[in-house]
Amino acid sequence: MKQKNSSYKYYLVRLSSTPVSQLVEYFNNEVGSRSWTSQRATFDAALIDALIHKGIDVSEVYDGKRISFNHKVDFDSTLKRLSTTA
Repeated sequence: MKQKNSSYKYYLVRLSSTPVSQLVEYFNNEVGSRSWTSQRATFDAALIDALIHKGIDVSEVYDGKRISFNHKVDFDSTLKRLSTTA
């Protein structure tokens, strides 16, 4: 994601040192939320980028432009990827 504002950088620094299991929990907490603010969008962008920087395949929920919060995810540590749960 291309966001470079100070909030994005703050979130990215904090999330980069967060374990993957906690990042997955943060993602799952966003599923089903209908509220939308610029801060949430900034946090979500940093969350996805933190996962990508950790080498996690996020293609199940992120296509390079949009993040899908339609389903909760699990982390497959063997394949290093997120997969949606039914």
